[in-house]
Amino acid sequence: PPGIDAHNSVTNETLILRISNLSDDNATLRKQLSDDNLALNKQIISLEDKLTALVADTDRINSNYKEIAKRVVGLSDITAGLNHLNLQQEQTGQAMKGLSNKLEQTMKEMSEKIGHLSDRPAHISHSTSSAHDSRPTDPITITPTEVHAEITPKFVGDDECNKITDFLSKTEFKAENGHSVASFGHPYSYVGSKTSSNPPELPSVLQPLLNKLNIIQARVYEQKYPGSGPNSAPLLNSCLVNKFTGTDSYLSEHSDDEVTIHPESSIFTISLGAPCTVKFTNKSNGSETNLTAESGSLYDMTRRSQEFFRHPRTLR
Repeated sequence: PPGIDAHNSVTNETLILRISNLSDDNATLRKQLSDDNLALNKQIISLEDKLTALVADTDRINSNYKEIAKRVVGLSDITAGLNHLNLQQEQTGQAMKGLSNKLEQTMKEMSEKIGHLSDRPAHISHSTSSAHDSRPTDPITITPTEVHAEITPKFVGDDECNKITDFLSKTEFKAENGHSVASFGHPYSYVGSKTSSNPPELPSVLQPLLNKLNIIQARVYEQKYPGSGPNSAPLLNSCLVNKFTGTDSYLSEHSDDEVTIHPESSIFTISLGAPCTVKFTNKSNGSETNLTAESGSLYDMTRRSQEFFRHPRTLR
C-alpha cells in the first residue's frame, strides 16, 4: 500500500541519514583521534626532551659526584697529612727539648771548666787556644833559629814494625804528588790532599803505638804547663801514611801548619822500611838541617815549629 511504501521510504531515508550521521561521527572521531594523536606525539616529544634533559642532568650529577668524591678523598689525605705533620712537630718538639737540655748541660760543664781554667797560672792562658786557631799564640815556645824536631832510633821494635807493615800492605793508597797516601781517624785535609774526607777509624794494630805516643804527648804538655792535669794534653786522633816506592818518590817541601792541628799537639812521624832523609829549612834565613830516619825510628815536631820551618822528605 502507498502508506507502507512511504513508511519504508522514510525508514530507508532515516536509515540512510542515520548511517550518514554515523559516518559523520566516525570522521569526527578520526579527526579527534588524529588531533589527540598529534597532541600525544607532542607530549611524547616533550617527555623525550625532558628525559634527555634529565639524562644530561643525571650525567652532570654523576660528574659532580665524582668530583666531590675526589675532593673528599683529597680532604682525607690533607687531614691525614696534617695529623702526620702534627705528630712530626710533636716529635721535633720533644727532640728540641732534649737538645735544649743537653745544650744547657754542656754550657754548665763549659762554665765549670772555664772557672777551673781561670785558676791556672797566667802563662797557661796562652794554651787555651781552640784546636782551630790559625796561628799559635805563645811566642816563647820556640825561637826561629831552633829546629824543633827530635829523632829517637828504634822507637818501634821489629815485631811491631812487621805487624804494621803487613797491615799497610793490604791498605789501599791513593797517588799524590811524588808518593801515595792513606789516612785513618779524624779527617786531615791539606793543599793537594788526596786523602778521604771520611777515612776509616784508627786500626787496632796502631793502638799500642798511639798509647805510647799519647803518654809522650801528655808528659811534654805537663812539663810545659805544670799542674795542668793528666787529661789536659790534646789526644792524638789522626794518622796520615805516606808511601814511597823508590828513589824517585819524594814529599815536597811543606809545613804542617793546617788550622785543624791543635797548636799544642806534637806531630809524630814513624819511619818504616828504607831509610829516608828529612831536611828542615828555616823560613827566615834559608838555613838547612838534615835528619836521617832509619826504619823504626821516631821523630817528633811541635805544631808551633811549623811557623818557622819547612821540611821535604826523600829516600836515601
